[in-house]
Amino acid sequence: EGDWPMYLLAAACFVTALYSLYAGDVSYGRYALGAGAVLAGARYYLGPLEEESLLGRIGWGARILVLMAIVIYAINRIFE
Repeated sequence: EGDWPMYLLAAACFVTALYSLYAGDVSYGRYALGAGAVLAGARYYLGPLEEESLLGRIGWGARILVLMAIVIYAINRIFE
């Protein structure tokens, strides 16, 4: 039940990245690809969070956003 929204969001990031790379907007495509990879990896690593409290879920969401920011910053520093 709780797995599909994050996988759907990761799939949307991957589709956006593929379209951006196809259209020639390489920088936006790299960022979307990095965000999708973080989301898919986080969902795989965390597993179901049904047992977590609301504050625990919010904490994991904040950690994922920080990790996404670090990955996107690293992509920006490596490729530009």
